[in-house]
Amino acid sequence: MKIISALMVVLCISISLSAKEKPHWVADYQKTGSLQNQNDYYFGIGSSEKSKKEADNIALVNFGMCIETKVKSEVKSYLKEKNGKVTEKDSNEIKISSDIGLKGISINERYSDGGTYYSLIKYNKVQYNKILEAEIKRDLERQQMELNKHIEENKLDEKEKQENIRNDIESQKIKDSVSRVKDSFMRNMRNKYPDFFDSKPPYKAVSFRNGELIPHKTQFNTKTGLFPISFEEVFLAYKVWLFEFSLTSAFYENKYNQQEIQVKYQILPYSGKFYKFSSAFGFTAYKSQLITSDFIDSDILFTPFIAGNITLPNLNFSYLSLYADLTKTGIAINNYVFYKQLKDRVSAILEVNWIYNDELKNRFEESIVFQPAIVFKTTDNLSTTFSYEENEFWILGVEIGF
Repeated sequence: MKIISALMVVLCISISLSAKEKPHWVADYQKTGSLQNQNDYYFGIGSSEKSKKEADNIALVNFGMCIETKVKSEVKSYLKEKNGKVTEKDSNEIKISSDIGLKGISINERYSDGGTYYSLIKYNKVQYNKILEAEIKRDLERQQMELNKHIEENKLDEKEKQENIRNDIESQKIKDSVSRVKDSFMRNMRNKYPDFFDSKPPYKAVSFRNGELIPHKTQFNTKTGLFPISFEEVFLAYKVWLFEFSLTSAFYENKYNQQEIQVKYQILPYSGKFYKFSSAFGFTAYKSQLITSDFIDSDILFTPFIAGNITLPNLNFSYLSLYADLTKTGIAINNYVFYKQLKDRVSAILEVNWIYNDELKNRFEESIVFQPAIVFKTTDNLSTTFSYEENEFWILGVEIGF
């Protein structure tokens, strides 16, 4: 029994002494900061009083510093072998760090004396150089492929940019050419037909008046039904400066049926160089259905309106007229189809009205009404109009200005 106890004590003492014995690489590191036979190895030693992990990280950093010069040397050697020379541009474009030499690297040994942790990374230089060379070659080839791809993409981008620039230049040339042709057309048209641009446009379409004022100080118009003969409308207007005051009385089957009173102010007199335009606004008062109601007792419909017109010379000498109030909206084209031969003596009109007040609709209660007409200008003070209105009546109109 005493013999067994003695053997146990000797064993424990032996184990204790063995555990406390420092590895030779720790002893060398503590004495010289290096290893024996260091020229045969790449190595990195880390020490930390905090943790084993920190000692491992320091060992990796030191190992990376140890191989950094070798990595750069291998990179230059590979580039020289591949390209024949190594330029500063090559070094800048192919970026290699010592991280490439740390791929697959692990801690070889660890030691702790109870207060400090030690970690060792050690590789034979001959064996490691073969591994490093192959790894660098693979990484450089990968980066070279990425660089070539980037260069090709840049070439394509540059080519696309150049193509876009050429397209923009060609597009601008086309726009400039079209603009010159358009300007030339407008200039020639103004020079050839000065009367069309200098004269005032018609102040009305078929049933509504646009942004122009009456051409004379006073205007008197009548409309007569043809089949059968009937009295349809009488219009009287008076102009003072930019204001126009008008009365329109409408009849149905020769009976007084509607009264309109309008005050108009021209806010933009006929302006522009080629596409000339006018605009006006005002107020209109309607009394309708007077056949079945007394004038005094009937309701009055009061509405503001806006109106305008624009010259469209390139549309075969035409004018576009617009009108809108709370009861209806109208648009019309007045075309001097024979202007080159007859000047403004003959014109054709197509008017479209959208009527949304039931009291002002025709007897068919239609919301949209097309009204064509032909106008003959006899003198500057007298014109005659033949029109088809309300989808029912053939009308002869006479307009007198004085």
